[in-house]
Amino acid sequence: MSERTIQVGLAGFGMSGQVFHAPFISADPRFTLKKVYERTTDKAKQAYPDVETVRTFEELLTEDIDLVVVSTPNQYHVPMAAQAMRAGKNVIVEKPAAASSREAEELCQMAKEQGVLFSVYQNRRLDGDFLTVKKMIESGRLGEVVDYECHFDRFVTGQSAKQWKREGGKGINILYDLGIHLIDQAYALFGMPDEVYADMRKQRPESSGIDNFEVSLYYPDKKAILSASELVAMPGPRFMVHGRKGSFLKAIPHNAKSAKM
Repeated sequence: MSERTIQVGLAGFGMSGQVFHAPFISADPRFTLKKVYERTTDKAKQAYPDVETVRTFEELLTEDIDLVVVSTPNQYHVPMAAQAMRAGKNVIVEKPAAASSREAEELCQMAKEQGVLFSVYQNRRLDGDFLTVKKMIESGRLGEVVDYECHFDRFVTGQSAKQWKREGGKGINILYDLGIHLIDQAYALFGMPDEVYADMRKQRPESSGIDNFEVSLYYPDKKAILSASELVAMPGPRFMVHGRKGSFLKAIPHNAKSAKM
């Protein structure tokens, strides 16, 4: 193994770049955060003095960059990922990778043709609550799962502070923002479903697109319900999992008359 670290170019330094990408890249000794693409600000330079700030995306595609992380508004994910791969760069793109399965498949095919690595950043597979649910399911403590339900509810007023979210467009709504995490978590647990049903709505006049959804994934032996809303003032449980023939009840003390979760 080479001692050389992977040189990273980060496209975008908004909330995602500042919170979900730069801190982890800079903390891992296998990587060096070398360049950050910011159109007008110098926030990356202030947080990471050794980083070079560039004003064009093309400046991330130079020979000294091995990996490009795309953390820009959704509409730029596909063209930037494709441009980086055509330049011979390995690419990690913030979710959603694309607004359609066709575009996502084209990116995967391009990665194969260019001989580079391509992946999607799905950080919520590592959320503590999800990992706890995953552990309980895999241990068999909940028995054979028959129903799985996951919510990502909020109470939102007014318009988004981000201009590109206010303007909306293809692939810019709560389903692509939050729903994609819930779908990915369900896929990580149960794999590809046999059937999918979705109910999507716009309930707030200020929203630029869908702000409420319920997606049902149907498997031969179970159903997964994934939902999110921006009009939930008092959210309930994040996860609800029902199983049969589980050992959970065996763990309840004999003198306990009831148990709440």
